[in-house]
Amino acid sequence: MSYIVTYLLPFIALPSGDLASGISLGIFLIVLAILYVNSDMLHINPMLNLAGWHIYEVTLEKGEIFTLIAKVRVRKDMDLKVTQMGDWIYLEAGK
Repeated sequence: MSYIVTYLLPFIALPSGDLASGISLGIFLIVLAILYVNSDMLHINPMLNLAGWHIYEVTLEKGEIFTLIAKVRVRKDMDLKVTQMGDWIYLEAGK
């Protein structure tokens, strides 16, 4: 979601005291929140990385793709116990 910076630049350049700018920024943040929730990115948080968690996109042999959040560095053919957090999001549950 690095493209968001492109959309935020106009808000940074505008005077912050303007009512129209505040309303525009509010609408943008609401749309961004809806996109985050609908795309299952709500669980992907940069703070997880700072806390030592790693985020992976995993493809199973069957072709299913999901997001894995793990404390360990995941390697190919590694077995992990996981807990399902969302439709396509799993959290490492330890050994």
